[in-house]
Amino acid sequence: MIPWRLIRSALLLFLSVLLLIQFLRYMGHYFSNDKPYKVVSNFRPPPNHFNLPENNQPDYWKLPLNENIQVSYRVHGFYYAWYDAPKISSNNKHYSTNDIMNNNNWTHWNHPRLRHWNAKVAIGYSTEPHYPPYLIASSFYPKLGPYSSKSQSIIHSHMKMVKFAGIGVLVVSWYPPGMADDNGKPVDDLILPLLNIANKYAIKICLHLEPYAKRDISTIVRDLKYIHTKGYTSHPAYYRVLVESDTNPSVTLPVVYVYDSYRIKPSQWKQILQPGEEATNDCKSLSESGFNGGYTYFVGHKISEASSPDVWSNLKQQCSEYKVGFYPSVGPGYHDLSVRPWNGAASKERESGDTYVRVFNQALNSQPDGIGIVSFNEWHEGTQIEPAKPFKWSGYLTESRVYMDYTPYSPEFYLRLTRLLVNKYEHYTNLPAYYRQTNESELQELDSLITNEGYVQQNLP
Repeated sequence: MIPWRLIRSALLLFLSVLLLIQFLRYMGHYFSNDKPYKVVSNFRPPPNHFNLPENNQPDYWKLPLNENIQVSYRVHGFYYAWYDAPKISSNNKHYSTNDIMNNNNWTHWNHPRLRHWNAKVAIGYSTEPHYPPYLIASSFYPKLGPYSSKSQSIIHSHMKMVKFAGIGVLVVSWYPPGMADDNGKPVDDLILPLLNIANKYAIKICLHLEPYAKRDISTIVRDLKYIHTKGYTSHPAYYRVLVESDTNPSVTLPVVYVYDSYRIKPSQWKQILQPGEEATNDCKSLSESGFNGGYTYFVGHKISEASSPDVWSNLKQQCSEYKVGFYPSVGPGYHDLSVRPWNGAASKERESGDTYVRVFNQALNSQPDGIGIVSFNEWHEGTQIEPAKPFKWSGYLTESRVYMDYTPYSPEFYLRLTRLLVNKYEHYTNLPAYYRQTNESELQELDSLITNEGYVQQNLP
């Protein structure tokens, strides 16, 4: 006969295990199947330095500066210059423990996990910070490592990649001087260096005016005056477009993208964009506001109605009616769980390039005035086409992480795919010399992606 004391101990153990299982289910953030990595709380680095990840060579890109390769100024890539990292001398190949633990040495790579606005949902998800260079605020790991956007060699490498991909315009996230997003530092000082280096590669730059506290029509007037007097819009690399004018048929105006423009009434936009005229669906509002074009930006799953390719043909028709340019945004996928761990519903898998090609072709079939690529390097949301490499980190009393990547293809897979899509859009026939420097299976897959997806070429303008 089994002693009652033993039975009671077994029952207590069973109940303890059951409670533990229920707790772990409740804290589903830590073990959910839609997370690219396992999270374990309380980061503690080892008491020594961290070696740099392998192959962290900022100037590795092989496209020659003077290669005569076409880019499309109708294809605009969204670019983020908000990253920063500690400086490392050429003979010092490691980060110190202080570099890891002092998050003030990093910008955006250390972006925190954001808390859900619903307290009942929020309790199930970690808000632990990230600790670069191994634990970064991205589901992917950049081939260049967690870099500094201020680095001249990084900017040169990026411009070579952009030119290789065929993107003619970079739309650079921008805040007025002294301002930044909640997790960043001011980037205004980087605009002139970006313009100067972009000019060497025949790449154009325009600004993406981000929302900030107390932004209204008067502060935007101030912002536009600032970028003019600062010399940004008169720089030869700043992107300008030809506009209709009765007095001057060849007049061009600098382009500025405005994020969340709907927060300001059309009648107020009218005052600064079309002064002296009386103000009179989305495209109509853009026209009444005085805008020359509209873009959709979001590429996550069902984030906004306008981001759905199913409505793009109708939007294009409406925008044409009001003489507003239509610029749908496309991207290779969406995965922001490193910063919004509760946002799995918005994730969009890359499907080895199928997602990117499918949505790009849907954009083309709407006969757009141009196409936006979201993004070149928005690593937090996993929309980047910048090269990512396989990488994993086995933590020391910390979380372990296996980053997502582009395997079985090369880190440059999405740059190559973008080049083919741009060529298809513009009917270009040349490819960069470096294009074929990869394995044959990748080249075959790229060719298959382009030739097998539906695309109504005869309908293009």
